Amino acid sequence: TTHGAQANFSANQLGMKQHLQDLEILVRFMDPVLMESLEQRECGNMYFAFRWLLVFLKREFSVPDIIKLWEVIWTNHLSPKFYLFVCMAIIETHREDFLSKDFDQLLQVRRLLRAPT
Repeated sequence: TTHGAQANFSANQLGMKQHLQDLEILVRFMDPVLMESLEQRECGNMYFAFRWLLVFLKREFSVPDIIKLWEVIWTNHLSPKFYLFVCMAIIETHREDFLSKDFDQLLQVRRLLRAPT
């Protein structure tokens, strides 16, 4: 597929491993202090973002919002990996949580993304 989601579901998980590695590189470049903090708490593997990347943030936003976001992501206008910058924006928006929470707590950060219903 042109958006690359099929690779996310391969048995060897190479697609997901690449996404997580790319996100790690981006976080390390954009916010080395945060990356160091994540590594000290054994969160540098970015596994907290696995759910985000598996289906390109589908579960993190409302249907109308994710449709708009996907339209932007799949244009490949600024980058074919623009979704990583969206993940980085989420991390930076909730930076204090990412600096202070342990791995299990970081898995819960997705709750912050949903607007109240």
